[in-house]
Amino acid sequence: MTEPVETMWAERYLAVRRQGTWEYAERTRDITAAVIVAVDGEGFVLLVEQYRVPIGRACLELPAGTCRR
Repeated sequence: MTEPVETMWAERYLAVRRQGTWEYAERTRDITAAVIVAVDGEGFVLLVEQYRVPIGRACLELPAGTCRR
């Protein structure tokens, strides 16, 4: 059985929710986002290195971001 989702707090753009032992942030408004799969001339996929606070280290990702409407 799925645990109920509890809203711990919510503001204009972000909400923090809890479900069982998991806590997570969620956007409260629709966003438009894009992910880019960049391939060089030799067929290699290009990744970016981003520092991520939740894991305390850098990780490799596909380039991505939000888009203006």
